[in-house]
Amino acid sequence: MNDEEALRLNRQIERNSLDGRPYSGINRRATALLPPPRNPKIDKIELSEYSDHRKLLLSIEAKQQTACLRIDSEQEKSRSGVLIFRGRVLGCVYRNRGLDQYLFGEAAYRSAISDLASSERVVEGYVLKEELAITTASLFHGHVLEVPDQAKATEVFELTYGYLIESQMPGCIVLSSSDEQSVFMVYLFEGRIIGVYSVQDGWLESSIERIKTHLKANRLAKAQACILGAKTLLEILKFTFSLSGLADRSVEAWANRDKSPVPNVAYLRNHDAAILNICDNVVPLDRFIPRWSTSHCSMHNRTAAVNDTYHINP
Repeated sequence: MNDEEALRLNRQIERNSLDGRPYSGINRRATALLPPPRNPKIDKIELSEYSDHRKLLLSIEAKQQTACLRIDSEQEKSRSGVLIFRGRVLGCVYRNRGLDQYLFGEAAYRSAISDLASSERVVEGYVLKEELAITTASLFHGHVLEVPDQAKATEVFELTYGYLIESQMPGCIVLSSSDEQSVFMVYLFEGRIIGVYSVQDGWLESSIERIKTHLKANRLAKAQACILGAKTLLEILKFTFSLSGLADRSVEAWANRDKSPVPNVAYLRNHDAAILNICDNVVPLDRFIPRWSTSHCSMHNRTAAVNDTYHINP
């Protein structure tokens, strides 16, 4: 057993305890907002393939993967979770023992990446279906559906479930017992249930029958629903930011690139050399640039041909 496996085992043993007190509910864990993998062995991202965290982030971003990262830091006594949609951060939550409240968004992500770069941390990565990631984003960027103040959990569920079905907007309903020992997450997308997760029993069939049974038996006393005000891909991407930080660089410097008499190919070798050096699979693009004879075309035409063919914006 290597050091990381030993640390992972120790963290699993301590997972139900925080600050010396028994774990008493889903809200005590920063990663509770993220759905766990449906098939841990199949969905797992092999982190051992990456020598450092930068290569991991660049790989996920380049492949445009939709995934989750869970980070446990023994050194900082912290837990964090990163929700990733098509290689971009869609949501992030972070907390350590020294914080009185959770951090979200970019502030949480900066702390999470700092932990990811440290040596004493355990990381779990796994892919998600896009529709599940979008519905989960309602917990980060959505708003809570309003219901009557004195409504019972059964009434809240019926009202919010009906609204999400009718509106066909992505959302999530959270149901829990009074002591938060029994918790259900109901994920809805385009007017249908795409997943039901139980803290005690794991992923269940996409049916509400078991939930209604618990509601009728008064085993679930709390209910709350969040809805994400986004239907199109563009609206969803507005909630995201670059996983590596590279994709959100300003493009103003390249706004007039088509007016330049110099082919873009001239920039391929030397641009961002420091970044390219940390990548495993970089291939010089000019290997594949066709050569033209000056006797067949002018410099102006050759420049236009290269730009039109590749249209590179480093």
